[in-house]
Amino acid sequence: MRVKSPPISRDMGYETNSIIRILYGINIMSAYELSEYIKIPNNFIIFFGITLILIIPGIPIYGWIIDSGVIKIVNMFRKGKAKESKHLSPWHAVFDNEKFSLDGRPVSIFKGKELVTIGYLDGWPAADQKKKDFVLINTWLFKELYYADKEKDRRYRLFDLIDAEYYDSDNDMLIKFYNKEYITKYLKEHGYITSEGV
Repeated sequence: MRVKSPPISRDMGYETNSIIRILYGINIMSAYELSEYIKIPNNFIIFFGITLILIIPGIPIYGWIIDSGVIKIVNMFRKGKAKESKHLSPWHAVFDNEKFSLDGRPVSIFKGKELVTIGYLDGWPAADQKKKDFVLINTWLFKELYYADKEKDRRYRLFDLIDAEYYDSDNDMLIKFYNKEYITKYLKEHGYITSEGV
């Protein structure tokens, strides 16, 4: 049933009316008509039910457009400059990145050029924590392997295969993330037993 609007109404425009007619099967020409239409309980349920059905699939699509499309377009115009990233910070890119697994990953932490510790990463702080505390396990084994590794020919070094590095310029702290599969394979082949069950 079409609700009559008063003689003076705010026209919603042809394009808006066409969209409403296609999506909801009703002919609404003004904001007043729309408000009158949804006052009827059945119409209200149908209108907002269809709206929810349209919005829910749209959220991930919108997120994908923002994450991928917009950032790619922005980076097209940033030639010669640092690229924009969908991550909030370098910390998020490494420690809050689902595509970059940290579970049981071998890492080393350097202060300046000095090795502080090395082992399997077992715990790390959230991005919003100012104090950066880490838990590493099997450090005794990895320190032994690391120093022995430096004496090997570069072609056979265990810790030259680095998947990523994170550098904290404020604290002069460098974290190296080694290739887990490569090191795990080496430990298994040489009969090492670790807390990771290798």
